[in-house]
Amino acid sequence: MATALKFLSFNARGLRQSKKRGQLFAFIHRRNPDISIIQESHSCINDESYLQHEWGGKVLFSHGSNTSRGVCILIKPNLDFEVVKLSLWKIYYS
Repeated sequence: MATALKFLSFNARGLRQSKKRGQLFAFIHRRNPDISIIQESHSCINDESYLQHEWGGKVLFSHGSNTSRGVCILIKPNLDFEVVKLSLWKIYYS
């Protein structure tokens, strides 16, 4: 029998401010989703360790710049999962 997953999607407009990040993580924990997709994280590679530590579970990143873009996928700390394949996409736009 398949297990249902609960998802949450949110446009954060940046996760770099500690207070804002704490409020968002508390909101997500109260909603108790299995997977949260955070758009406009404004994250970069230097943010990975503290974001993962503060979240308490696995975080998958697709960075933008520190002022725009970026997606973080937050995995519920006790969710058993396996990443089967990751791929990098290059998007061209004008």
